[in-house]
Amino acid sequence: MQEFGDLFELREGDVVSASDRYKVFTGPKVGNTPQKGINWVGNLPDVSLVIVRCEAFSGYGDRWIDENSGIFLYYLMIEKRNSKSARINYSSSENLVLLDQHIHKAPILLMMDRNDKSGLLDICGRFEVISKCQDNDLHPGIDSVLLKRIST
Repeated sequence: MQEFGDLFELREGDVVSASDRYKVFTGPKVGNTPQKGINWVGNLPDVSLVIVRCEAFSGYGDRWIDENSGIFLYYLMIEKRNSKSARINYSSSENLVLLDQHIHKAPILLMMDRNDKSGLLDICGRFEVISKCQDNDLHPGIDSVLLKRIST
């Protein structure tokens, strides 16, 4: 992955280095910073791609529900996560690109950090939001989305 347009060519099974990710995810065409776990191409409501990055082994809450069926639970951006003062800003762009996916229809590219300190990310495929969920009782409402792999 060398340039911005390469984002649209990534497919399940591809591997991306963290350094390539930082190079391509920096600039005005990609919403949010490379350090964040969610980025997007375009401006709401005209989004053409959503990119989510996770560490399924980190305990953050993101996880496969059924890997064989391509069902993944991805958490929204939550301030003060896992505390009694946890807060979800439902109007932040980070959360709206997921919560409004049914409107803009942009595919969601799921990237997963490897658990080997290699700095590599595995591309798990393209997904769509099939449900909004409340996964943790600490949160009074929706805190995550259920993603389903789509064929491309």
